Amino acid sequence: MRRSSTKTRIVILACAAGALALTAFSVLALRPVVRARRAIRLLAATQVGQTGVEEFRRMASSHGVRVRETSDTFDLSEQNSVLRYLHLAPPTVILMNARFAHGVISGITVQGWVGSSREFAKVEIEEFDSHNTGCGDVPVCIKPTTSTMLTTVFFVPSVPPDQRARLLGLNTWCLAKVGGCRNSREMFPTAWEYRAAQ
Repeated sequence: MRRSSTKTRIVILACAAGALALTAFSVLALRPVVRARRAIRLLAATQVGQTGVEEFRRMASSHGVRVRETSDTFDLSEQNSVLRYLHLAPPTVILMNARFAHGVISGITVQGWVGSSREFAKVEIEEFDSHNTGCGDVPVCIKPTTSTMLTTVFFVPSVPPDQRARLLGLNTWCLAKVGGCRNSREMFPTAWEYRAAQ
């Protein structure tokens, strides 16, 4: 009887330890997804050429976004450190920054890539303060080259807020997906949907 009760305790303790480890893993693996989503919402609410540096700091705080500030850039980047460390996914990074000059946000860049040499997917999103988007004088330009190569999105500040949020809509789940995202269509489906609708 004593042996059976000891065995039961060991099984219960092992299950509890496993549940605790799984919970800790989930929290750590999901943290960059939550942070990236907040940062993307912040960037969608930021107006190039209009939002001041102090206002951006306040907006970052109210959005719950941690920023690393350099001489002319706010860095909001996230990566899948836990999954990469455990070899459960290739390195996945969503680089997000807001550049500033003369006390005003002067440009926004969002890049996402998978793989240590960026071989699987690379997405670049640029917001400029003029219509010179690289596609001529247009407010929005999306250039997906192939499903495993480069998808580039350019847009100007006059693009409506709902469209801006959609254009900044990277699949942040790529940061928490075991195995990772494999191509730019998976990492940035919005660009492909948007291009098909044009």
